[in-house]
Amino acid sequence: MISGLKYAKHSVPLKATLIRAAAFFIAASAFWSLLPIIVSKGLNAQASIFGIATGLVGVGALFGALLLPKLKAKFHPSKLLFIASVTDALLFTLLALTFNVWVLFVICFAFGSMWIIALANLNVSAQTSLPNWVRARGLAIFLTVFFGAMSIGSILWGNIASLFSLQTTLYTSSAVLVIGALFTIKFKLNFGSERDLEPGLHWPTPITDKAFFDNDTAQDLAPVLITIEYTVEQKNWPSFLDAIELLGEARKRNGAYQWGIMQDTAEPSQFTEYFFEHSWLQHLHHHERTSGDDKNHQQYVNEFHCGNQPPKVKHLVGTKQGITHVNA
Repeated sequence: MISGLKYAKHSVPLKATLIRAAAFFIAASAFWSLLPIIVSKGLNAQASIFGIATGLVGVGALFGALLLPKLKAKFHPSKLLFIASVTDALLFTLLALTFNVWVLFVICFAFGSMWIIALANLNVSAQTSLPNWVRARGLAIFLTVFFGAMSIGSILWGNIASLFSLQTTLYTSSAVLVIGALFTIKFKLNFGSERDLEPGLHWPTPITDKAFFDNDTAQDLAPVLITIEYTVEQKNWPSFLDAIELLGEARKRNGAYQWGIMQDTAEPSQFTEYFFEHSWLQHLHHHERTSGDDKNHQQYVNEFHCGNQPPKVKHLVGTKQGITHVNA
């Protein structure tokens, strides 16, 4: 679970999806939380009307699912979510202007279509943001955000309706939908689909002392410190530091719990990247988790290195007796 949370924290595509999901579901949950009150108090209708209304939401969702492939062929998922948010805002405003049974039925059908379009795009965006090794945990985080946003939204809109009126609550939720859509439109959906998340397998197996690692407890030794030494010309320092900051996010996303870049005071052209991992076994897992996208970025960072040899990698493993040095 910690690995899954760490990946979500440092994954730009997944964070973008979660932000868009929270903004949409908190506002759109107003429909689900207020629908029973709209039917019973706004329309003074019986339970049968509520049943028909919720049934029409399902029919609308089915229609939206059938329409979705054509819409995705014409619009980017980010734009589709924006359209769904604005459309829902218009539907809520229309409902606030007139409490009419037939108007409610039309709104329920349209809302169901927009709901499934938004939900499907967010779900696909979450899945394409995740590599295989963390997909289940990443989707669990997405579902937590989904249910959390629905819960927060339901409490929020229910309290606003109690303090003010149904119309005021619907107008407010409409405004929140539009504001949320505008402020989060910069967070692109399906960004992960543009990345190569398949295992890159570009990290060589560390060269270790066989005698040192012949016992069963070797893989549990902790912590593990990895250092990579670069030689960078002064004119390239700003670009190198920007590039390696992004590489640091990848290190933390795949298992490192601390990362940094240091510069030698005696030889300023010498930089040392370092990161810690919880155990040797965890570091071996990190080798398996690096993706093709990570490989490309690592090669880009290495292009700034101007030494005669590749960047030098060292592994330091903590032991009860102190620190043991293992060459790479």
